[in-house]
Amino acid sequence: MEQQEISTGSSERGLNRRAIPQRSTRWAARTADTLAAMRLTPNAISVLSVVVSALAACLLVGSAWVGDGTRIWFLVGAALLLPLRLLCNMLDGMLAV
Repeated sequence: MEQQEISTGSSERGLNRRAIPQRSTRWAARTADTLAAMRLTPNAISVLSVVVSALAACLLVGSAWVGDGTRIWFLVGAALLLPLRLLCNMLDGMLAV
């Protein structure tokens, strides 16, 4: 089965990537540059993404076993962590390229 590539204007094989508008923003480029200056590898950021996902999952599961007052904080925490996982995925991709 052939893998279909989406062209983003690059003629080099292997650099064709799905367009994500946030990748071209200044804040994303600066953040990726800062992470690179800190000598973080894409794999380290991927591990962070997994850790963040696991914490969010624990909060979601735990929200079923706590009282109403605490449940809201567990759910808010999970809601904040899940987009952070997506941010980690974007940034590790930016560092890898």
